[in-house]
Amino acid sequence: MNLRNRLFLSFISISGVALLIFATIAIKDSSKTLQNEIESTLNSIVEQKISLIVSYLKAKESAVKLYSVLPIVNNALSDIRSAFESGVDSPEYEGIEKKYRPFLTKLSNESKSYDLFLIAPNGDIVFTVLHEDDFATNLVEGKYKDSQLAEAFKMARSLHQTKVTKFAPYAPSGTLSNNETGSKDNHDVITNHSAFMASPIIFNEELIGVIAIQLDSTEHFYLSNDYAGLGQSGEIVLGHLANDSVEMISPLRTNSNAAFNLNYSIGSEYAISLQKAVLGENGSGNMRDYEGKPIIAAWRHIPEIDWGIVVKIDSDEALERTNTLRNKFISAGVFLLLGAGLLAFFTANRITKPIKDLLNFTLSVSSGEIDRKLEVTSNDEVGQLTRAFNNMLTSRANYEKELEVTSDTVIKANKELVEANKQAQEAVRAKGEFFASMSHEIRTPMNGVLGMLGLLENTVLTTEQRHRLNVAQSSAESLLTLINDILDYSKVDAGKIDLEILNFDLRKMLGDLAESLAQSAQSKGIELILDLVGIEASMVKGDPGRIRQCITNLVSNAIKFTEKGEVVIRVYLTDVNEDQWSMNCAVSDSGIGIPENKLKFLFDSFSQVDSSTTRRFGGTGLGLAIVKKLAELMGGGVLVTSVVGEGSSFSFDIKLEKSKKSTAVMPEVDISKLRVLVVDDNTTNREIFKAQLNHWGAEVFEQENGKDTLTHLHNLLDRQEPIYDIAILDMQMPGMDGSELGQRIRKNPKLNGLKLVMMTSMAHQGDAKHFADIGFSAYFPKPTTTDDLFHALSVVAENGDAMANAEPLVTHRYLNELQGDLNADEKVDFASKRILLVEDNQVNQMVAKGILKKIGCVSIDIAGNGIEALQSLQKSPEDAQYDIILMDCQMPEMDGYEATRQIRNGRGGERNKGIAIVAMTANAMQGDKEKCLDVGMDDYLSKPINMDALKSKLIENLS
Repeated sequence: MNLRNRLFLSFISISGVALLIFATIAIKDSSKTLQNEIESTLNSIVEQKISLIVSYLKAKESAVKLYSVLPIVNNALSDIRSAFESGVDSPEYEGIEKKYRPFLTKLSNESKSYDLFLIAPNGDIVFTVLHEDDFATNLVEGKYKDSQLAEAFKMARSLHQTKVTKFAPYAPSGTLSNNETGSKDNHDVITNHSAFMASPIIFNEELIGVIAIQLDSTEHFYLSNDYAGLGQSGEIVLGHLANDSVEMISPLRTNSNAAFNLNYSIGSEYAISLQKAVLGENGSGNMRDYEGKPIIAAWRHIPEIDWGIVVKIDSDEALERTNTLRNKFISAGVFLLLGAGLLAFFTANRITKPIKDLLNFTLSVSSGEIDRKLEVTSNDEVGQLTRAFNNMLTSRANYEKELEVTSDTVIKANKELVEANKQAQEAVRAKGEFFASMSHEIRTPMNGVLGMLGLLENTVLTTEQRHRLNVAQSSAESLLTLINDILDYSKVDAGKIDLEILNFDLRKMLGDLAESLAQSAQSKGIELILDLVGIEASMVKGDPGRIRQCITNLVSNAIKFTEKGEVVIRVYLTDVNEDQWSMNCAVSDSGIGIPENKLKFLFDSFSQVDSSTTRRFGGTGLGLAIVKKLAELMGGGVLVTSVVGEGSSFSFDIKLEKSKKSTAVMPEVDISKLRVLVVDDNTTNREIFKAQLNHWGAEVFEQENGKDTLTHLHNLLDRQEPIYDIAILDMQMPGMDGSELGQRIRKNPKLNGLKLVMMTSMAHQGDAKHFADIGFSAYFPKPTTTDDLFHALSVVAENGDAMANAEPLVTHRYLNELQGDLNADEKVDFASKRILLVEDNQVNQMVAKGILKKIGCVSIDIAGNGIEALQSLQKSPEDAQYDIILMDCQMPEMDGYEATRQIRNGRGGERNKGIAIVAMTANAMQGDKEKCLDVGMDDYLSKPINMDALKSKLIENLS
């Protein structure tokens, strides 16, 4: 065979094999890429649909739970139950239902539920919005006792669980057409398959009923009918287990009546992906659908409702691009092979003769002779190849020159990029330093302002001077609150805030918080009420500071926007699992309320309901935004309901860890045999008192005014019935206040055995002698805290040494001192301690020294920087060493960090290496506390200095 034929066959073989390999690889890669793209799209769609379904159910669950704690729902159920006993056709029932129907219908519409039910504890359905055939039936013994509604009711009543039931036929609702329901969607019917959610309604720790909503199956149909991104054959299929089969619960693209009508046995060859999903398996890939057609699908199990979901598309449509590409490759291959054959034939004829010259020239070039040029002897293919080779050599030379220039450009660009990156990092560092510097620079003068005002408060002032002092203090504290809000918001918004998880007494923290807020409420004539009946655990684990911040913001807003009435703080702990609590805090007020169209803007930063509100009430608009972000950071969220002119209710829920130190909250002595009379004109306060004291075992009776109380007591004496052990009287009551009532009781010798306890506002603190002269045994302020209540009851009930030593009577201050005696081991003799204050700012030196003297410290030395601090330590006598160092961080010459390192290394003397060092600094950004502890400090206190906080730190580090 001659060279031409060999060349021709070689060209054809090489071209054919190369084309076949390339086509095979290209088609395979294209198919794999397309398959991955389709599966990725389907996975994204199925996750999106699950998120929508779960969000939809969570929203329903949250709505039902929120409705169950609304006071108006509580009242509605109580009133409707009473009227129900007269018959649903009675005028009493019709009147009560007419009163509450608009509000309950509004709740049903807000939750987008098909129907809403109020159910008595015995199972009687005492109210529904639609009044279908289930109205006035009994879910325990009636004809619907086996329905999904009965199942939801029993879970809520017995287990206190709010979970969605399965969708199943529900006879009372029937099958309704669009004309009957007013639906505007594309569905022809609303099926009679429904699911239910129910939540218990608890009042005074007693189940008074259940609220439930009905969900019809069309809600999730809308999700399954959205075929965006699924082409012409794609579908979204929902299903659940029904006995040993998987049942479709959504319409199909090809069968609008498939929902609840198609079933496939587990293990059958059809709907395999849906079988996997309902059995708990997640995945994606090639499958066969309910008709046996090949599909590409993504399937997931939805554990919250035990559904399966499949998003699928027919394989033929999905891989249509691959089939088209294969056909194009075949066509192109045929043409390329024909062209290659012709080219091979002519090229073989033209290159055989000059091939040797070209080969030799190629060898010379490969050896490095790139400056040579091959002489062109013809204009045929070989001549063109020769020219091309010569041009290639020329291009190579030019390319090498351009490459040198390009390399220089790339090197320069890289240098510029590195420099830009350095500048960006420097900007981030500068921003962090700016916030830290601003925090320090603002807090340092604020410490001086507040400290000096605090010291000035203890001097002799005229009335006008004291008024001006109070105005200055209020303004300074408002400015500090603004600064803290802005810094907190910036830290939360940037994700730069850490939670400090501690064991703490939740009830005590809430009691202290309520006492701190009481004065501002009572100064406006508002009743501040604390309801802790829902808290069983004494100790929990969480961040008490952030929880206190959330509640303070909500209560401050409630007081600000309430002119009369009450502000109620209700806190519940719900058991989540063996390691976690769910804490819900609701702050309700009787204030101005919020328009419904403004609710969605409440939690935006720097926003108020309107500009006039801002001018009238003030505020930065950051408080609610911070509450929302902190609640989300602690694993929860925020809800708000409001009626204009009637008030608002803000609530947030968070997750808390269970504490191993927790014990049941009960009085230290047995009060189960006490008969207690509570006299208070505020209904909410009386209800909370009764619920709490009943829970602890006491028998409680109520009266709402002094006149009725005297009449009631005289009637008991006339009938020779037992008189109460203790009477708790409210000071502020219309007509006859608590003081006058106590005087009248004490005038009757037959009532001498009745001990009297007074509840006062914070403004009446210090009236101990007045109440003692009347005949009261104890008094404490509102809002009543857990400690105040059962400590006072215990002391008065025991009537022992503690009572005898309480002169002139048991007061809030005496109770705190009595409790403090239990912690006598924490007392410190401040007068005997030597303190070294390291602070460069002279104003802050004066403030700190003044506060320390108020605490009781008398031996205080001052150093202006770290160098002076080391010298003071070195010179301190052996018999008069320093006990503690209060260390500022930012100082000239040597700052507090370096000074601490030097002390720990022995530069201040071997005997002072272990001395207690407490940072007292204006640095309050994230990481500042850790930075202080890392260099060897023992504790951290941020400025402005608070006397109680400083005293607490001294006790901790000196005791």
